[in-house]
Amino acid sequence: MTRSLVTRLTVLEQLTVIGAILAFGVLSLWVTGRVLKRERQAFVTTTAQRLAASYVEDLAEEPDTLTVARGVIEDGREVGVQIEVHDSRGRLLASSFTTPSARLEEAPAAAPDVPPHQTGISFTAGAVNALGARIDARVTDIARQASLSALARSLLIAALPIVAISLLIGRFMVSRALRPLSVMADRAAGLAVENKPRSLGTRSGLREVDYLAESFDRLLERLDDAIRSERRLTADASHELRTPLTVMSGELDLLAERTAADSPAADGVRRCSQQVGAMRELVEAILLLHRSGETGAHQDSAVVLLNLGDLARETLADVLPQYPGREGDVHLLAPDEVLVRGHVALLTSALRNLLDNALKFTRLGDRVEVRLTEASGQARLVVDDQGAGVIEAERERVFDPFFRSARAGVSQMGSGLGLPILRRVARAHGGDVELSSSHLGGARFALVLPLPIGPAPTNLPGSP
Repeated sequence: MTRSLVTRLTVLEQLTVIGAILAFGVLSLWVTGRVLKRERQAFVTTTAQRLAASYVEDLAEEPDTLTVARGVIEDGREVGVQIEVHDSRGRLLASSFTTPSARLEEAPAAAPDVPPHQTGISFTAGAVNALGARIDARVTDIARQASLSALARSLLIAALPIVAISLLIGRFMVSRALRPLSVMADRAAGLAVENKPRSLGTRSGLREVDYLAESFDRLLERLDDAIRSERRLTADASHELRTPLTVMSGELDLLAERTAADSPAADGVRRCSQQVGAMRELVEAILLLHRSGETGAHQDSAVVLLNLGDLARETLADVLPQYPGREGDVHLLAPDEVLVRGHVALLTSALRNLLDNALKFTRLGDRVEVRLTEASGQARLVVDDQGAGVIEAERERVFDPFFRSARAGVSQMGSGLGLPILRRVARAHGGDVELSSSHLGGARFALVLPLPIGPAPTNLPGSP
């Protein structure tokens, strides 16, 4: 399963943002709760001390202690504090607490400030004035809890747009940060072996990305050197083999002319001549395989605009004489003109291998259909045969040089280079070869080539 690095980094960035927001929210609530608790306790203590001093001042003006105590209760009620007033002997003079009825009978008290279900008091403080009277102040924790709840809701509401904005900005920033890697990947995908690539191009200015690009450049240099060395060795060896094989072929031809047909040596000379001919074909195939990989079809000066239909008809006319009696088995359906841009010699060899493969692996009487069409900017030359076909497990391996399936090895002789040459030539021209099952019961090979872009010039090679 393919995963997007941009998506993965964006998800990690979002998890980091959400984690930071959660940590900030929890820390903010904890710090705010501690601060509110400390301030609430300080407020209760200050209020108790202030009311204790106020009790002394009010008693100097009003000698009735009950009236003064109730005035203190009212002062506390105004600031949201519950008050109990005790005289110097400890008797309760007035109270705004929710107290048992038995205690309320002992002394008059003001009406409670809060309902019975909200009497959870968390902060208390007491102060004794100069007359010995004690003022007890208490405040419920409801206000602090409400403040913390409001703060939590505010943080949650504020976090939602922050997460959404960070998602958009984060994905943009991650995509921008990874853009140099995408550019490098595009350059690597556009490299062709025929162009002898040795570098991915200019640097991005980012140290890590440039280090990766330099590593790829060194790898490309080593691969290019290895490919050049292999091709040079193959070409040199093939060229060196041409001369002795030509000499051997000529000598065998002379020997065959001087040997009587009924002589026992005639069969041996004939077999040797056939083997030398096969070796010459193998050498030519290796040279052609080397040339098709060495030269890009879009750069070769021999590339022209040609009529693929005429080329198919001419190639078929050259191949059929090698298979006597098969003229009626092959059916060619091609329009008068399908133009492609390519190397005439290479495409001729590719078509020859394609047609030769169909005829070689079918028997006399087996139908072979050749159809040439053009659609969606492509020319398709499809060859269907009525032979045994290619098993699915070997459909890619048949394009490997020198590979021959067990079925092919038993039925026909060959070098195993025809189909590799076909695919190499097709890809050198920007196309490919597709292999599948045929409706005739055998194999279907489709040579796909891109159609040229732009108006076709006149006086084309191979066109009527």
